[in-house]
Amino acid sequence: MELIVAVAACHHAPAPHGVAAGPSRTTEVTLFTDGAFVEQAIDVEVGDAPVAVHASVPYDVAPEDIIVVERGSLEIGAVHTALAAHELAVIAAEPSEDVEPTNDSEEVAAPPGRRGVLDPPRAVEVIVRGPRGHHVVHLGYLTTAMVFSAAYTITTTAARDRATVRGALAIENLTNVALLHADVTLVDRSSDEWSAHQRATLLAQLGGPPVDPGPVRHPLGMLDLVNGQTRVELLPDEPPRQMRSVLVYDPFGTALDNPAPTPRTDTELGLHASTVVTESFAIERPARTVAGMPGGPVRLLERRHDGSVAVLGESRLFDAATQKARVDTIPVGTADGVTARRERVELTVDLDLKRVVEEIAIVVVNARSAPIDVVLREHAYRGATWTLAYQSTPTAELEGTQQFAMHARVAPNTTLRTSHTVVYRW
Repeated sequence: MELIVAVAACHHAPAPHGVAAGPSRTTEVTLFTDGAFVEQAIDVEVGDAPVAVHASVPYDVAPEDIIVVERGSLEIGAVHTALAAHELAVIAAEPSEDVEPTNDSEEVAAPPGRRGVLDPPRAVEVIVRGPRGHHVVHLGYLTTAMVFSAAYTITTTAARDRATVRGALAIENLTNVALLHADVTLVDRSSDEWSAHQRATLLAQLGGPPVDPGPVRHPLGMLDLVNGQTRVELLPDEPPRQMRSVLVYDPFGTALDNPAPTPRTDTELGLHASTVVTESFAIERPARTVAGMPGGPVRLLERRHDGSVAVLGESRLFDAATQKARVDTIPVGTADGVTARRERVELTVDLDLKRVVEEIAIVVVNARSAPIDVVLREHAYRGATWTLAYQSTPTAELEGTQQFAMHARVAPNTTLRTSHTVVYRW
């Protein structure tokens, strides 16, 4: 992983005279989908001689990956790490180059960390010197040994007009380093995506092209990230939301989405679409309370009059594809008497102008004796740089980076044809 951070310059210092380090102050942890960036704040009392500051970091953090994020008025010397005990055991067990291996040496047991037991942390020593008195050294590193997952439930009543959303976040600390009283923030993107956005934002500030708001940081507050699992309740005080029945036609989902700026030009892409329209429930999403929430699976539950609970449907919430949506839709089955088909009207690829134009028609057949309202969910699946140039429906709402929704009303026993055009440029 790569992450953009502010790094203080390091200077060489003489050998240490003694060791002094106090308890950690505020440790900051930023969780990403592929790991975590940890900034440990370590108190140190500096005298006339250089001082060695000691800390523990996860086993997967190499010495060259440790950075001094903030040093104040201190001068930073070398950063050393010591080999863990099981590493030394492996080295001692390795046969010499001039000795033929025996069966005993070939059967040396694997280190504990290779057999499912957490690897011990690395010991880090940072040499500092500076003005006498109290200072704080901030050490930063990326680790892949801290991961998270989220899951949600939506509970409604037999009336099915309102629903309550609840969630839980599980943080797995596999670093073997307990991070107590840590200020934890979650970014539901990879560290590379976050770094790319930070880089683009910096370029925009220097006069470069403007950038979208990008990933949202979601603060989780002060947590004790001990070894193992830490659970955090999500949306604990969220009031009930309005819920309504809706039909949805989403033939591909996100399966075809290409997040790259250069679009795919395959002529077969998007031709073989499903004809299934789903009965779904749409639950309002108040943006003020869900910004930056982590994506995860969701189950829609119905609490009946007798107190029993039944599962109505399953889906996902808060994924990147739907980060700008105003509602969340949960499919609960196939719509009887309603079908749809997706047809390509035009595909023009102009490599000289770096432009792809694709026109799509959607035909909705309503065999019911009552009118229906249907959400036509489309994906700009060819690439990330796109524009909805035309749609025949009255409205179209952006739901995510490559997802938008159009709304249509179809009269009873009627066939409705809609069309829209997406233009890709790179």
